[in-house]
Formats: sequence, C-alpha cells, structure tokens
Amino acid sequence: MAPNNVEERIGRLEDLEALKNLQVTFSYAVDRGDWQAIAELFVEDAIADFGSFGYYRGKSEVIRYFRDIFPPAFSFMAHMLHNPLIKIEGNEATAEWYFETPVTHTKSNRALWIAGKYESECCKVAGTWRYKTLRSNVFYVTPYDEGWVKTRIYE
Repeated sequence: MAPNNVEERIGRLEDLEALKNLQVTFSYAVDRGDWQAIAELFVEDAIADFGSFGYYRGKSEVIRYFRDIFPPAFSFMAHMLHNPLIKIEGNEATAEWYFETPVTHTKSNRALWIAGKYESECCKVAGTWRYKTLRSNVFYVTPYDEGWVKTRIYE
C-alpha cells in the first residue's frame, strides 16, 4: 500500500535508505573482516544461509562463521552491490541485491570473481533494521584471468 501523507512517505524513504545501509554496512564489514560490526546487524535467532559456504542458525553461529571460518579463506574482498529490490510491509522487509566480488583466495593466492545474489528478510527492532535471514545465492566463482565462460568453478 502506497503511503498517503508526507510523514508516511518520508518514513518509507528513510526505511529504504536504512535497508540499503544495512546491506552496504554488512558488505563493508565482510570486506574488512569486522565480525563485531557484522554481529550488530542480525537478530538473535537469525539464519544465514551461504549455500556451499554453510548454513548458520542463531546470531552466535553467524558470529562464529565470520570470526573463525570465513576470514582465512580470502585475504582480499571488495563487494560491489547493485540492483536492489526492496519491499517494505510495516516493520518487515525483503531485499534482493546482485553482487560481484573480486577476491584473493588465500590458499591458492589466486584472484577470483564471485558473483551472485543476496536475499534477505529484515525486521525493525527498536527503530533499527536487522537481518532475520540472509541468503547468498552464488552464481559462479571463477578465476579472474579466465572468466566464468572458460572456467566455472562453482555453479
């Protein structure tokens, strides 16, 4: 339902910007390896589903993943987000974002591209948007110098 008055319209715009900021803050924190910043973005019973990278239930498991499991895999990351599709219904929202991320794989010291889509369910808690669920649907991981047509590592 479209907002009727100016206050509702401004509130909706503020919510849209806050939801964009949530995803950007998450991506920047992942790139920096700042698991403490990531922890603040999830509700206690959150679910993070990263496909072959793992499924985590509860904020403590999400924190453990970003603190202990994920950082050793990549020595460099730079998320690039685009095409947000955000739907808000009161204090609940869904969002989808495409991402392309150049990374350096630590073990092989090889430059890779990871591309896919983030899908989230969010809720407003005490005036602040948080993730209830965050999913990463990876389309491909491929060597930077070969591209996704020649060498697709992951589908």
